[in-house]
Amino acid sequence: MVKYLKMMGLAALAAMALTAFLGAGSASAVTLCKVAENPCAAANRYPSGTTIKGHSPEAVLKGFATVTCESDVTDVTKAESGNPLLDLITAITFTNCKGCEKAEAINLPWKTELFWTSGSNGSLKVSSDGKGAPGAKLTNCSGFNCTFVAKGGVATLSVTGGNPAKVTATNVELERTEGSFLCGSTATWNAVYTATSPTNIFVSQSP
Repeated sequence: MVKYLKMMGLAALAAMALTAFLGAGSASAVTLCKVAENPCAAANRYPSGTTIKGHSPEAVLKGFATVTCESDVTDVTKAESGNPLLDLITAITFTNCKGCEKAEAINLPWKTELFWTSGSNGSLKVSSDGKGAPGAKLTNCSGFNCTFVAKGGVATLSVTGGNPAKVTATNVELERTEGSFLCGSTATWNAVYTATSPTNIFVSQSP
C-alpha cells in the first residue's frame, strides 16, 4: 500500500511538471497588429525594424516648477513578436518649452518591453539599454539646471491600441540626479503620445 501511494505521488508530481512545462511553452507572444484582432494574423503584424513615431502636444514635468513642452518620440521594433515585445526608443525631443529654456533627453536609446493586458491594450516598461536610466536634462529653469531620471530606473506607461494608438505617462515618478538643490529631489511626468506614423496600432498576441 505504501509503495502504491509513493508511485501515485510521483505520478502526480510528474503530471504537474508536465502541465507547467506545456503551459509555459504555449504562452502567447505579444505583437503589434495593424487591425483589431486577437490573435493577430501573420499578415497583419508589424515586422521587426518598424519605425513608429508619436507626438504629444503637452508633456508636463511637475515638481519644483511646472515645465511644459511639446514632445516627439521615435520607437523602432526589435522583433515581430515576443513575450515581452522588445523595442528601442531611439529619439525623443522636447520643443517650445515653458518653465525652462530647454529640455533634452539623456541616456538614449531606451529599452522598452511591451506586455499585453487586455483587448488591444498593453503596458510599456521603459528602462536603460545600457547607458543609464531614461530621463531628461532641464536647462535654465529660472537660472539653474536640473537632471531627472525615472525613479528606480524604470518608467511604466499604458498603451491604448487604436487608430490612432496612444501611449500615456501618468504621474511617472522621477528623481533628481544632477543640478541645483532648488530643483527639489523628485518630480512627476505626464504626457499622452498619439501615434503619427503609422497610426493604426493594436496590441495583440500571436500563437
